[in-house]
Amino acid sequence: MMFLEADAVVIGGGPAGYVAAIRLGQLHKKTVLVEKDNLGGVCLNYGCIPSKILVTAADMFWKVGRLDRFGIKVQGLSMEFKQLQNWKRKVVASLRDGIAYLLKENGVQTVKGFAKLRSPNEVEVRTETSETIIKANNVLWAVGAEDVSLPDIPYDGRRILSSKDVLDLEIVPKSMLIVGGGAIGLELGTAFAKMGTKVTIVEIMDQLLPGISKDVVAVVHRNLKKLGVEVHTNSRVSAYKYGDEQVSVDVVKNGETLPISVEYVLVTVGKKSPSQNYELKDLGVELDKKGFVVVDSSMRTSVDSIFAAGDVTGPPFLAHKASRQGLIAAETMAGHKTNLGLPPV
Repeated sequence: MMFLEADAVVIGGGPAGYVAAIRLGQLHKKTVLVEKDNLGGVCLNYGCIPSKILVTAADMFWKVGRLDRFGIKVQGLSMEFKQLQNWKRKVVASLRDGIAYLLKENGVQTVKGFAKLRSPNEVEVRTETSETIIKANNVLWAVGAEDVSLPDIPYDGRRILSSKDVLDLEIVPKSMLIVGGGAIGLELGTAFAKMGTKVTIVEIMDQLLPGISKDVVAVVHRNLKKLGVEVHTNSRVSAYKYGDEQVSVDVVKNGETLPISVEYVLVTVGKKSPSQNYELKDLGVELDKKGFVVVDSSMRTSVDSIFAAGDVTGPPFLAHKASRQGLIAAETMAGHKTNLGLPPV
């Protein structure tokens, strides 16, 4: 067993965690960052960056395929998807290396493993072969959120995919059903449609992008129609079964069941609080009714030495929000007077 002492321990290496750790280092605080996976969190590794690479490539592919209207002839146009995925991995790896460099340059020690709070000032980090105990004046809890899985169609990584799984596909699917008509589902659905995938979107509410102006949604609908995307609102998925290289899904709308067979099903129905949050309750940390950590404007929880930032504090689940919260938490832990300072709307 190994023992470490620090001014601050940051648990989670995503946009909230690594930004906080770097800032703590800049403020000359001895800091340890604990991450169980890759630095950069969901945004860098499985979300914002990979999806934007996919979206950009799909948009270029779609536009080049329509240059003939300008008299520009392009022969033999094809999408080399494996090549795109290799380039994506290189970009992500390069950015990940950049984060590691900044952490090191600012004196932050990185420990890889699964972290658990033993007390408000003590963190246990485990791997398959080792255990480390870290004592610190303050702890920042920034472990992110989890994808919501539907009981009727749970993720399996084979044909039923999460947004993380779909970004690692090695081929452009011939067909895909997307459960969830929010921002992530529409972004990925549009990208695959532009690459030639037959896309069907199922949304349980009465419109895509629930909560957004109907005028805006009408424009989105028109653009999806141009891409050949089929949309079913007021609909839900009730069952599925595997066939030969396909999955058959029952979509229920207005009491009628519509069977749809596709190569893949992508489920994008939102995020939930991580199960790890509930471990904090034993230490006196207050959670809201959905299990997200309650913080004040300085990112401090109901326990003075424990702070939280990013998706663990609830929606909106945005990287720039997480980074801002991480920065505020770091400066507060370093003794600076700062807060989120959200303006009234």
